[in-house]
Amino acid sequence: MRKYIAPIIIGLIMILYFSTIGIMALFSSDLNLVEKLLITFIPLCLSCISIYVMLQRIKEIKGGEEDDARKY
Repeated sequence: MRKYIAPIIIGLIMILYFSTIGIMALFSSDLNLVEKLLITFIPLCLSCISIYVMLQRIKEIKGGEEDDARKY
């Protein structure tokens, strides 16, 4: 269980960071609608990618590959 703590914490920090950027852009009054949608959509995509990468890393750890650098 201790092996999963680092990927989960890093993943959650990144998701929180990207979500905060998206929410701040969404409620900004200085931007028009198109800019708000673009600036909200990009962090949303990055949050989804962060979730995917976090799940892949957990799958690697379950499969016995604890050190990612050994592949290279």
